[in-house]
Amino acid sequence: MYKCFLITILFCYSYFSFGQCHDSEKVEKLKKYYSNSYLVSDSLLYRTLFFNEFPSSFKELNCYYGFGQNRRGVLVEEAKGHIFELFNNLNSINDTVYYNKIIKIAIGGKWNADAIFYFQYGLWSKVLKSPDLTVYLLNKYSDYEISNFFDFFFDGNNHPKWEVLPVQLEEISKQNKKIYSIMEKSFDNKWNTFREATY
Repeated sequence: MYKCFLITILFCYSYFSFGQCHDSEKVEKLKKYYSNSYLVSDSLLYRTLFFNEFPSSFKELNCYYGFGQNRRGVLVEEAKGHIFELFNNLNSINDTVYYNKIIKIAIGGKWNADAIFYFQYGLWSKVLKSPDLTVYLLNKYSDYEISNFFDFFFDGNNHPKWEVLPVQLEEISKQNKKIYSIMEKSFDNKWNTFREATY
């Protein structure tokens, strides 16, 4: 009897934690807006609607597009189109609005070899394109949140993307020494973890 009770509890936890974290109306909107974003007429409108409906936190992004043990995001099959092809390439959204959203998503993010990587790839591109705007917007967050952001930015399947800081990020030292120091520490931590795991 006790075993049956435990199995029921585990099933319910798994179902509600991983299976029902999405809103079916939001799923349908994301699919519709994505499809319509490639139409000639009103494509700008649908791209904006898609951006507004797109997840605003890492937890939500992972819920809809992530894939892992005991869970499969309801939009995992659409991830490449939704994230890699459309979201990462939205040029019609105001830069400040776009960067605010990607920063919020990245804070607390954890790398995974699923759609999360598609998002991370776009994040790299945007941050390297405009480190000054990134720093300006990060400045309103706590040191802990900034560290979280860079932990995700530099995260990668047990191997950091860069062996040295990209030149574009070196510019941050001129703009904000505190954020640069947090970024540098996060980068060093990723490399130290990698070195310890390989030796």
